[in-house]
Amino acid sequence: LGFYFAVESSVHEFLMACGLEHLGELSFDQVYRCIFRFVCSDGLTEEEVGEIARAFRKFDADGSGRLDVAELGPVVRWLGYQPNQYRIYCFAEEAKLQEDSSLALEEFVKLVSSFMKHSLVAVRKTFKGSEVRLQDIGHLLELVGYEPTEAEILELKRKAGGEDERPLDFHDFKRLERLHRKAIRVSMEKNAGCTNAEMEKYRGYFDANVEGSFTEHAEPHMSNRAVRMLLAGMFPDSALDRQRHQRIAQLVRDADSDGNGVFDFDEYLWLMRKVSDIMDRENLVRGLQLKKVLGYTREEAKQFRDLFTVADE
Repeated sequence: LGFYFAVESSVHEFLMACGLEHLGELSFDQVYRCIFRFVCSDGLTEEEVGEIARAFRKFDADGSGRLDVAELGPVVRWLGYQPNQYRIYCFAEEAKLQEDSSLALEEFVKLVSSFMKHSLVAVRKTFKGSEVRLQDIGHLLELVGYEPTEAEILELKRKAGGEDERPLDFHDFKRLERLHRKAIRVSMEKNAGCTNAEMEKYRGYFDANVEGSFTEHAEPHMSNRAVRMLLAGMFPDSALDRQRHQRIAQLVRDADSDGNGVFDFDEYLWLMRKVSDIMDRENLVRGLQLKKVLGYTREEAKQFRDLFTVADE
């Protein structure tokens, strides 16, 4: 029926919701009732809808009951997905969102369900075209848009039995993908909004740019200059945008919580997360605005997205 993102555990939840889990066989009417409920809920279990609702409320800062389109990237990432900025833009275009769009909770739930299906297209093709084994789990997660660390890959392999040559079907992968996404959400709550992969990257740069000596009473730190050089390399366009440059400069001042002119790791990490989120929001809105300014039709924008998708695979 085309519901290739469904897994056994979620199907069981829908059977329970319909009071059918105890039956060994189902009549046509019972199957129809279960599928109807599945379709009406966009394939999301009550647990998944609850997760989405909590994320929605977290980013609904003004309590208006609506989210601006700019929040799409940060909310999707908070749910455990790791799409890059261009994937978020492509999905926003696919969903026919405008730069001034806003979403109520019900609309957002449908949008996330659509994103879940959209993110599995490339990996689904892999299972149709070749034999897949457990050793491929890292590559499969990357196709979905994740950046798994070596430790995370090893943990998933352990949970799946640990044998690299073990055959892996799509439903096996979907189960592991859900476990990985839940682990990401836990790590983000623990790491001030950063995934383990981002923590490794940020920690590596911080350690490479620690300045001066330190003791148990003086933590390692980065200088103001080193932080600004990092931000200039990450966001080179900011030098040409006065307002963006001023916002980043203010965040640098805010991050220096004790006002000593240098940044310990917690201050540096807070700054990286804040700046990345702001850039994600602004780049999505600017991308949607740019299509209108340049006069591209939706079909022309789709051709560019299709070209990117081919190159991205």
